[in-house]
Amino acid sequence: MNPTPVTGKTATVYQALRVEILDCRLAPGVQIFEQDLAERFGVSKSPVREALLRLCQEDLVEVKARSGYRVAPISASQVNEMYEMRIMYETTCASLAVAHASDDDLRRLEACRVPAVDADIDAWIVANRRFHMALASLCGNGRLGRTAAEFIDQFTRFTRVSATRLRRTLPLEPLVDEHEQVLAALLARDAARAREVLAAHIDSARSRILDALSCQSIFRDFP
Repeated sequence: MNPTPVTGKTATVYQALRVEILDCRLAPGVQIFEQDLAERFGVSKSPVREALLRLCQEDLVEVKARSGYRVAPISASQVNEMYEMRIMYETTCASLAVAHASDDDLRRLEACRVPAVDADIDAWIVANRRFHMALASLCGNGRLGRTAAEFIDQFTRFTRVSATRLRRTLPLEPLVDEHEQVLAALLARDAARAREVLAAHIDSARSRILDALSCQSIFRDFP
């Protein structure tokens, strides 16, 4: 079951911190202090603490004994586990979209594909997220779609933290082709093919991210 939605001052702090963590403006492993955040947002420590606890539930923040909070570090095991779950969620969404989405809905995915091969990595990150979010929304199961979308959101952090290396090494042509294959399978109403190519697309992303992150000092389990 999804956590109870946060409201009021807690929501303001939570939403701002979540965006900063996912965009890596708050980098993995960075320590977070309640008092600093309370002063920054002009609130008491109570909504700050509630926001941080909600982020802990999402595995974006963690509590360290005697040292308070820090942005959750990224490890190889975490990346692998999350990509395995992502494949499970998204391939199920794809199968359901084949059964429930209209042809017009599926064609609208064309506007969400990875941009032309001369696009930069930032444009690709935005377009790739939009494509996967749109696909999740077409599954016909609101709870599954929302859960998948919340999960997809967390992958922004992996991509952002590895973006410097990806800018140098990532060829965009295969990504364009992978989205084309997913879309073609959906339009053909071939659920098995859609699951197959989508799983391969997500798994290739896992390999790229692990390779990029392995070259960075931030990619380790912190003490």
